[in-house]
Amino acid sequence: MNFSCTIDMWYFDEAEDWNVTVYAEDNSQESATNDSTYFQYNQLNAITISPSLMNFNLSQNTFNQTTDDDPITINNTGNTNLTGKIDINAINLLGEDDSSFKIEAENFSVGINTGGTPPAECSGTTLQNATDITISEVILEAGNLSLGGGTAQEELYYCIKHIGALASQTYSTQTAGSWTIKIVLSLAIISTNRRKRKKRKKKIMLDDLSIPITIFTNKLGGLEGLTKYLKENLGLTYHEIAELINRNDRTIWTAYNKSIKKQSIKINVRKTLVFIPISILRNRKLTILEAIVVYLKNKGMKYSEIGKLLNRDQRNIWTTYSRAIKK
Repeated sequence: MNFSCTIDMWYFDEAEDWNVTVYAEDNSQESATNDSTYFQYNQLNAITISPSLMNFNLSQNTFNQTTDDDPITINNTGNTNLTGKIDINAINLLGEDDSSFKIEAENFSVGINTGGTPPAECSGTTLQNATDITISEVILEAGNLSLGGGTAQEELYYCIKHIGALASQTYSTQTAGSWTIKIVLSLAIISTNRRKRKKRKKKIMLDDLSIPITIFTNKLGGLEGLTKYLKENLGLTYHEIAELINRNDRTIWTAYNKSIKKQSIKINVRKTLVFIPISILRNRKLTILEAIVVYLKNKGMKYSEIGKLLNRDQRNIWTTYSRAIKK
């Protein structure tokens, strides 16, 4: 028989070679796997900015004035981590009636925080005329913007630190040119190469990772608990977790989002003498819970002992083990 399967990619999925694995099993548990197909998902550096216009209502001889349009929101609409890689190129504002008067770009500062006296943005990064200034505080990782909560998003707040005795008129970018917010592409490329080298070192260490048994609770499924622990407690990415336990990125993303709906706080890891080698969780034929139960049973533990460790009824453990050994 021929089977057709379509899986959509997300714009924030990581740029690299992706593997397509097909596994099939019949009623007699005869199985076959094909994991020889790969495809390249390209890197995309992209942002959107809103609003595109910024206004200040100012008086002469004033200090620390903020814009009426704060915040300026930057969305990461690509699949590259742009943290610390955003430049702002500011231009002196010239008078629209008399261009001999100007508000210099050096009077402006920008930050990722607001509030307080004086406002926090007024002690942020100082801009310069016609010069790319990197806003290193920007946190702009790739991610799913539809989740909200600041995911793949950063807010910028602007301040004019001082206005002297200027002629009363409108000052704008109309004559000298617009301000620009852009991605530091050269830094992004260098950072990507460094990140790949770090990943190789990290992977060697992760292959020897052991998971404390106390991260598993009856509130979360096995994969949900494991994914939440690896992402929140160890700081791994979706892709790193997927590689580590031989699953696809979408499965990991889905499991994590289910876990945070069931338990919003980070897993509290209690002390234990029992640890599970990460290597035994890479068998895709078994669920995470099945792999753990088989491992502990092969260590000579009773169903009741395993049930106590995993916060589950021993009858559930027996059923899980019976199902797993058939696979």
